[in-house]
Amino acid sequence: MDLGGPRYLGLTAIQDIVAGDGTVRGGARRSQPGIDLNPEYAFVIGTRGQTYRLLGRFEEALADLSHAIDLDSEYDWAFAQHGENYRRMGRHEEALADLRCAIELKPSDRGLHA
Repeated sequence: MDLGGPRYLGLTAIQDIVAGDGTVRGGARRSQPGIDLNPEYAFVIGTRGQTYRLLGRFEEALADLSHAIDLDSEYDWAFAQHGENYRRMGRHEEALADLRCAIELKPSDRGLHA
């Protein structure tokens, strides 16, 4: 694994939040170098979207997660995160539609059936 590549840069955004090291607000910014390297990389854009969701910035999360889905229409994780974002926004019908898409794309993922 290339630890300097865009996938790693996307993961660092989540690490900042999970680690609780006081750099939570920097998490979304840390995804930007990976996006700059490859603006068509759904993983890093989706990761930044998840970071925004965890920060409660739901509109920004929705934009990034929607973009990730547009880039890769079979990205089950992005559909699941998109659905979770809608759920937190109180948009339950849209949340269910996204979660159904995620389950259809990856029926073996037990976490999606909870």
